[in-house]
Amino acid sequence: MRRGGARNALLAATYSFGAVKAHLGYGVDKGAGSDAPRNPGNPYALASPPAGSLDSTDLLLGVTASSGPHTLMASWIRKDDRTALDRDARQFALGHRYALSRRTDTYVALSRITNRNGAGYTAGNASEAGTGSRAVSAGIRHQF
Repeated sequence: MRRGGARNALLAATYSFGAVKAHLGYGVDKGAGSDAPRNPGNPYALASPPAGSLDSTDLLLGVTASSGPHTLMASWIRKDDRTALDRDARQFALGHRYALSRRTDTYVALSRITNRNGAGYTAGNASEAGTGSRAVSAGIRHQF
């Protein structure tokens, strides 16, 4: 995706070991506006609101394990800020899905993010940028 001077690249892969699936993602973000969407405010009340990185890499390692209607999920993400500010972040998440039918399931997920050197990333989800270092998501999903 390209926005203004932003350049983003993402390589992702999954590998199935039967009921267990491994997930890998590696991204490179360069330029103004290339950083992940973040809470535009100052959620951690820092002396000055943190700005996004102009040069970073992201690594995601994940695993899902299914048994009957249950699927357990875990992921670890590392954001490596390559600028002199070195504003890195790490996030760990756990989740559970329960299949109600072939196309409908319920889910719950918990995550925690740790910022370093004044980074201001928040734990959020696909529909909300987050407001702090922890997040809980729960819902029902139906696939059409």
